[in-house]
Amino acid sequence: MNWILRQDKKTSRRLLAIGRLIVFVSLCQVWSSVVVSAQESPMTNVLRSLPSGGRAEQSAMGESGSGPSQEAIEKARPEPSTLEAISPSNLAMTPEAIQLRIQRVRSDPELAEAVKSQVVAAYERAIQELAAAEKFRLQAEQFRQRREAIGEEVKKLESELAAVGTASFLPATETMTLEEVQAAAAEAEKQLNLARSERDAIDAEVAKRNAARQTASQRAEVAQKRLDAARDAQAAAPDPAQPPEVNESLRVLSQAEMESARWELEAIKEELAYYDKADESLLPLRRRLAAQQLRAAETLWTQWQQIVAQRREATAVHRAEQARARVAQLPEPLRDLAEEVEKKAAEIAELTNRVNQTHVQLATAKQQLEDLQQQFKTTRDRMEMVGMTGALGLWLRAQRSKLPETHTLWQRIRKRQEDIRTTQWTLLELSDAHTQVPPLEEEVSRWRTRLLPRIDKDHPEWETNLREMLNEKFGLLDEEIQLHSRWLNDLVDLD
Repeated sequence: MNWILRQDKKTSRRLLAIGRLIVFVSLCQVWSSVVVSAQESPMTNVLRSLPSGGRAEQSAMGESGSGPSQEAIEKARPEPSTLEAISPSNLAMTPEAIQLRIQRVRSDPELAEAVKSQVVAAYERAIQELAAAEKFRLQAEQFRQRREAIGEEVKKLESELAAVGTASFLPATETMTLEEVQAAAAEAEKQLNLARSERDAIDAEVAKRNAARQTASQRAEVAQKRLDAARDAQAAAPDPAQPPEVNESLRVLSQAEMESARWELEAIKEELAYYDKADESLLPLRRRLAAQQLRAAETLWTQWQQIVAQRREATAVHRAEQARARVAQLPEPLRDLAEEVEKKAAEIAELTNRVNQTHVQLATAKQQLEDLQQQFKTTRDRMEMVGMTGALGLWLRAQRSKLPETHTLWQRIRKRQEDIRTTQWTLLELSDAHTQVPPLEEEVSRWRTRLLPRIDKDHPEWETNLREMLNEKFGLLDEEIQLHSRWLNDLVDLD
């Protein structure tokens, strides 16, 4: 009996040990399944969720029945949800990535159309904000590079200033023809206009900078408000009433707005920094260089104008003297034509002198007008900065006393009006006479018929002289028309 009891106790202990071992093994299996389940991909879970019988399981097994085939795995692979596809960990926030999100949202069959339109609109706005951020970034970089390059520009301007101060302006003109002198004068006038344009461009640039400075604070304030609003939207909790896709699109939009506002503030800061440094280091040198170039161009143009006037007058006088000397050398029948040419040459010489005088008056008046306009700009700038002070009022009264009287100006205008009418009438008559001029050969034939009975055989070159004088006569008519046209233009401009 005791032996039986001892055997029962041994059996109980063995059963208890076996039970404990079974419990331990079960716990290990549960723990292992949890770990493996956490490490398995969603595809494996989907495969496990397939029904145990039927065609799905049969197609998922290989021929040996040892496991699912590759084809079954691909078919069972689930498509990621829209929110998983557009999560920040999957894509960087770039316009291309956002565009990819838009495509996935539009192709998602589970999203409602209203949600799709709301999400797409937010993403499209985010793309626009990123484009604006890139534009502001480029502006900031450009202003920074321009500010860093000011030192090199200063050196370049200093060398140009030294070159202007040592340049020789007028070359030797003794061997130049009248046409070459006129071409040089036209080039000098072109350079003068360029120098004036450069000076005006500097003034316009300064005015543009001042206007930009005045609006910079307003632009910065608006950008700061946009940045604060975007930060608040970024820090706010997602709206539980909205779908996750909408909250994600709004988060991306606020992030893009923050990027755009930050770069706009940076661009404004770099812009103002460049303006300050340019006004301090670059603008004074540019103004000095433009003023020196303008003075040099004005001096050169004035010198060329004087040379052109002298050459034209000397040419006209020389031609009149030649025509006068030729009258005594020609035979009697040709003297009438020679005297006619000599008279017209003398008139051209006198007209050239009057046209030159008017042109000098016009150049002087233009220079005075230019000086007055510059004084007006300078005075206006001073008044905008400090207002009307006593010293400025005295200076204005002194400048006013230097101007001619209004009565004198009106007298000059009335006198020029008479000259304008006379010149217009003369120009019309000369134009009519030019249209009635016969061809040269026809005129030579007519004079030959007229002079043959009176020509002395001792002058065989009479026909050559005749042709030369007729050529000169026609040339004088053309020159007279050109002189009256120039004179009329100068009188009108002067008036």
